[in-house]
Amino acid sequence: MGFCTLDGLDLFTTPKQPVVWDLPRYLVLQLNLFSGQLYFSSFREYVEVCELLSLAWEKDRSGQAIAADGFILKGSSKSNFIDSPVKFLKVFLTKVRMNCEAIGKTHIGTVLDGGLLRPADFREPENG
Repeated sequence: MGFCTLDGLDLFTTPKQPVVWDLPRYLVLQLNLFSGQLYFSSFREYVEVCELLSLAWEKDRSGQAIAADGFILKGSSKSNFIDSPVKFLKVFLTKVRMNCEAIGKTHIGTVLDGGLLRPADFREPENG
């Protein structure tokens, strides 16, 4: 048994939010990163975070220059960064958010170590 997801930002809202509330995905992704969330809920979320951080999420990126940490150096018109955010995020997540505990075996730890995830790395939602 785990905790309920807070991705909808609908826990204890004042005033009460409408039943259908369209929350921009980039806000959820940014809040999850800076709250110290270490796991992605789906392969889709993994791809979105990598694209937000300008990191490669697959091996073949059509000839783009990719640094050892996975940062896409050139060729992406959608890049949000000039320099790699990996070093900052590693320090932030390990030293500040996780009290110096290792994060290497988590989804985000794998990404920040320059590794790639596959769809098989994510649990399928349970039926029922």
